[in-house]
Amino acid sequence: MPASNSTDDFLAPATMIETGIDHTILLHALFDLSQFSEVSFTDYGIEFPASLDAAVDKRKSDFLAGRALVFCAFVQLQLPKKNIAIGHKRAPIWPEGMSGSISHTRQHCACIVTTRPNTAVGIDIEPLLKPNGLKSVLRIATTPNDANIVASNSEFSTQQLCTLIFSAKETLYKALFPTVQAFFGFDAATLHCNPSESVIWLRLTRTLHPTLREGQVFEIQHRQLQGKILTWIVYEKNQIIGE
Repeated sequence: MPASNSTDDFLAPATMIETGIDHTILLHALFDLSQFSEVSFTDYGIEFPASLDAAVDKRKSDFLAGRALVFCAFVQLQLPKKNIAIGHKRAPIWPEGMSGSISHTRQHCACIVTTRPNTAVGIDIEPLLKPNGLKSVLRIATTPNDANIVASNSEFSTQQLCTLIFSAKETLYKALFPTVQAFFGFDAATLHCNPSESVIWLRLTRTLHPTLREGQVFEIQHRQLQGKILTWIVYEKNQIIGE
C-alpha cells in the first residue's frame, strides 16, 4: 500500500552550505516527524536496519532523514546512491573512496560528504543550550581551560559559546573516530584560543593515535542556522594545522 504522504512532505528541499573545498558537499534540511511512515524507507530506497526494529518513530525518522539527505549529497557529487550501514559504536560505514558525517536534532538534519582522498570530515548541529543543559555542559564537556575562556570571552554569550564548544567537540569526535576506533571523552580536546565569528580551534590534550598527537590543533567551522549552531570540519589526515 503506498504511503499517504509524499517524501517531499517528510524532508524539505536541502540547502547547500559552501565549504570552499572541492569534491565536498555540506547540506542542511528540515524534516517533519508528523509526516514519517516506515513506508518512507521504501520510497527513498533506503534499507531499514534491523537495529531500529524496536526504536520509536523519532529515532527512525532521524535515521531516515539523515540517510535521505546523504542521498541528496551523492546526487550533487554525481555518485550512485549507496546505503550507509550502521557500524562500530553506531558510526556510519561509508563506501570506499569517500567519507562523511551526519547529524540531526529537533527535525533539523545536516550531512557532509567528501570524495577527497585521505580526508576526514565531521559535522554536528545543536540547539542553543537551555539553563539545565548549560550547567551540564559546563560540568562534563568543558576543561578548566575552556571554562577560563568562556568566563573571559566577550564576543559570545555563555549560552552560545558553551553550545559551540559542545558541538565542536562532537564534530571533532566524529571526524577522528574512524582513525582512533575507540571512544574518547570531551576532555581529550580543549579550546586553543578564543573562537572567531566563523572558526573555533580545538587542541588535543593527549595523544589519541600515532597520527593524532597531543597538542595538535584542529580548525572547525561554525555558523548559526535557524536558532541552531552548526559545526563542521574537513581536514587532511596527518596534516597538523598548528601546535
